[in-house]
Amino acid sequence: MKLPASHDFFIGMDYLHLFGMGITGIKNPIEDFDTPTAPIPDVPPLIVSRDRPDIELTPEFIEYRRRFLLPIKSELDTNADIPRNSHCPIPEMKVYLTVPPGTVVYSRPRSFAQADQALVQETVVQ
Repeated sequence: MKLPASHDFFIGMDYLHLFGMGITGIKNPIEDFDTPTAPIPDVPPLIVSRDRPDIELTPEFIEYRRRFLLPIKSELDTNADIPRNSHCPIPEMKVYLTVPPGTVVYSRPRSFAQADQALVQETVVQ
């Protein structure tokens, strides 16, 4: 990583507490200061929800969902017909990113078989 000339090194928020620092700075022995706690790690969302809420299994909800989707069915079908490897032809939608040479700007996520998703999710959680 190329560092700005004004900084010798960076310490991430995940390591600040190990050095007795918090977001407010270094510990001041004159003032009452609690040792910063370790940040709570983010928990990634599940790839596929394991359970459906009970309310979504009721006949009333199923009918409500059917009535909700009915007016937009043709638009959903049109969207489903768009090839996944296509791109948006509108010129205003182009985005230009200035990145160092050799940088991977986008890498399409790999699709996993339904049978493998539990294993993938277990690995992601670890």
